[in-house]
Amino acid sequence: GRKLEVIKKIFDRLIKLGEWLRKLNFVKKVIQIKSVLQEQIILRKMIFFSVLFGSWLILVVAGLTSSNRQVYSEDELSTEQNFANGTGSVKLASQTYSKKDRLILLDFELNGQAGSGINPRNLKWKLYSKKARNSKLEVVPIYDKKVMVMIKNVPEDFDAYAVQITNKSVNANDISIDISSSSSSGTVTKKSSKKDWLQFMVTSRGKNLKQKDLKNISRKDLVLSEVNREIKFQNGQIKKLETAVKDMNKLIKDNNDKIKSLQKNATYLTDDQKESNDTEISNLRSSNDNYYQQIGEAKKNIKIVQARVKMLHKKYNDIKNGKLTNYTTVDVD
Repeated sequence: GRKLEVIKKIFDRLIKLGEWLRKLNFVKKVIQIKSVLQEQIILRKMIFFSVLFGSWLILVVAGLTSSNRQVYSEDELSTEQNFANGTGSVKLASQTYSKKDRLILLDFELNGQAGSGINPRNLKWKLYSKKARNSKLEVVPIYDKKVMVMIKNVPEDFDAYAVQITNKSVNANDISIDISSSSSSGTVTKKSSKKDWLQFMVTSRGKNLKQKDLKNISRKDLVLSEVNREIKFQNGQIKKLETAVKDMNKLIKDNNDKIKSLQKNATYLTDDQKESNDTEISNLRSSNDNYYQQIGEAKKNIKIVQARVKMLHKKYNDIKNGKLTNYTTVDVD
């Protein structure tokens, strides 16, 4: 009996709560709106459509006003390109923007036809921008394959720059030393009509542009820092090659020890076992020959890199002493 009384009290309280809520203006309005929507089917559909359209409009506006909105295609923002006339390729290795210093640093890697760098004298640089009309482009060769480019006077709303590189190098494949027997049978060698320029886009909305405070350092300090970084990298290459030579010499020693052991045990083997034993000795010697060849290549590369480091040290000292001033300055077109 007591359980029934408790349930009845709870039920009575719920009824009173419902009556109290109905007296509130807000609840009354909600109930009225619900009744109207149940009766007005067209109005209900219009409200539903308006909510969907409003949500879509908010998404569109957010996309258009977003600072990270992509307005350039992946091809336009490509960081690796080849000259169509076959004179080499260019890679935009890094992009750094200092808003405080109004400066953009670009690291370019240049590769010619024969795997070497491209002569900086054969390159012509141009800078394009719609908004940043007072910007300047400075080109500083670091070493045979590396060029550092600085875009100065960069406004906060620069949006994008286009850096155009024209390569006037001769394509070795276009050269012909053949002669023809007559004018009718021969063909005249024509200069390639394929374009000799590339264009790299640098945009404030691009994922490749990294923000970094460069602490107002001078152009000289920037170049010295870049050359010093390259020296450290090349020294690391030398260390890696020297370690490889050391490891391969150890492998050769291990193989020679195995060969001696196999030769020593050969007198205790049957004819079938000797054949297998000889094959293993032959394979070990072949591996050693391969290691010797690789060691020779590694030592050649060590000398090449050492010469490069020596040249970089000379360039570092020349820049520090003010002897090297081969900078190219380009205004915005």
